[in-house]
Amino acid sequence: MFLAIYKLKVKLLPKSKKVTIPFSLGFNEEDISVEQKDKISNNTTTITFTGISSDYEKERIIDKNKLEKIFESVKEYLLVKLFLLKRDEKKFNIVFNLDNESHSLTNYNIPDLESKTFTIPSVVYNSSMEYNFILYYHFFEDNKNSKKGYYCANSRAAQEMDGDELGFSASLPNKDSFRMLLCSDYFDDKDNDSRNGLIELSGKRERNKTTPLLFPDIKPQTIREMQAIIKERYPEIENFNKKAVKDAIAKKPYLASIIRENDEIVKTVDSLLKDADAKFTKRKVAVQTKFNSLLEKQDVGEEELLISVNEVSDVALAELGEYIQYRNSIIKALRKGIEDDSKKENFFHNIIMPQRTSDASDTGKHWLSNLWLLDDKFMTYSYAASDTTVKKIKDDIEAKNAETYKRSNRPDLSIFFNKMNGSKDLIMVELKGSHAEKNEKNKSISELPNNIDIIRRNIPDVCRIWGYIITTIDGDFAATIKNQDFDELFATGEDNKLYHRYYKELKAYIFVLDFNTLISDAFARNKTFLDILMGEVEP
Repeated sequence: MFLAIYKLKVKLLPKSKKVTIPFSLGFNEEDISVEQKDKISNNTTTITFTGISSDYEKERIIDKNKLEKIFESVKEYLLVKLFLLKRDEKKFNIVFNLDNESHSLTNYNIPDLESKTFTIPSVVYNSSMEYNFILYYHFFEDNKNSKKGYYCANSRAAQEMDGDELGFSASLPNKDSFRMLLCSDYFDDKDNDSRNGLIELSGKRERNKTTPLLFPDIKPQTIREMQAIIKERYPEIENFNKKAVKDAIAKKPYLASIIRENDEIVKTVDSLLKDADAKFTKRKVAVQTKFNSLLEKQDVGEEELLISVNEVSDVALAELGEYIQYRNSIIKALRKGIEDDSKKENFFHNIIMPQRTSDASDTGKHWLSNLWLLDDKFMTYSYAASDTTVKKIKDDIEAKNAETYKRSNRPDLSIFFNKMNGSKDLIMVELKGSHAEKNEKNKSISELPNNIDIIRRNIPDVCRIWGYIITTIDGDFAATIKNQDFDELFATGEDNKLYHRYYKELKAYIFVLDFNTLISDAFARNKTFLDILMGEVEP
């Protein structure tokens, strides 16, 4: 990293010699010099930078915190070693100088580490062959959320632990930090000369007498010990994690089983959902790939195929759950619109189906609409038009009758359903904003029958017709409805109403539906499925 020559000056007692070891890209053992010195009272190690290049100067100028970073790096690298020296009451003083800045490592600023011992058995030998490990640790109340772990050889950090693998993605309470350092005699001969990795263990898959323990043996037990330490220090984490799991499942119940599998030390809703989304996407690809591969085989065992089918079913169930959860979000958006005076008719219109759009069943655009809000069976339509002229509707469905309509006639929603005999059924909807004026709502009582009449006269193969007026039914509008000979079908509350009338001349049934009734009914159709998903993980 540094394009410089490093000189390490070591003064040793009792022989009182000064040993100078130059470190450079062209290092040669012959360059080491040894000088005889008068007797010196203290052993001292001095590291001096000389011959610093312009590239390093540029890097140092850009990074104002270079010295502090070097200081912290050395401190972490030697933390266990210095703690043991401090514990044995041995004095030390390591000074870092750069320009006018200075940092020191002494007996007084090395934290007192706590420790926990445990053993890990080897599968190479019988179960009585165990190896001892010491996990040193220290927590910092610094609000920095810095969490690091190291494998140590000869009491020095040799390899940093993988934070993602250890499950440290979420913050500890108050964003505390910690350092955890795993030491063992087992590690002491498995690092390299540069002390930057346990090369005798990294990448190894086969155990033998030289390396009877590998990382897959060491990491799981180390994680369990770390979790126990953290949970003992922060007992509130258990309840915090339970709430996070519950809240995450409430947001995405279709991922409940994956969320429950999460084994992170500290859980948050965001970390749980991010992890579950990634795992589900990976699982879905793997399951689909496996299933497709099985289908291509000529001879597939019944049990193997059944397992794969069940895996595909689980994925499909989760995807269906995702869709149901999406529908719940749409319902919540409608409910907020009712409560917001600023939301006009176009807000509600665009939620149910975007204005000035049309869709035939063979175009694959059913996902553009939320007609299921009215009823799930309405999603089987053959043609749907939103805020579209009767002329376009006629052209789209190839109706060939005389034009007896105004070109401005534009029904809010027209939904056609093909019948076996070639005729069509029709759902026609007139929407008014939740907070529309009284006259605007009253106008819908005449607008919808008139639009149905136009359809009757221009598209003769339409059989049954159902019409819906959807808005908020207040006291004034309720009086208008009743004065037009509508019958109240049911009422489950002041704002949850449904009225009905049959128009004999039009051969059409027309309903006046309160937005709250629409929302309650749609939510009820989702609730059972969501309850099943969430109930799988109830504590």
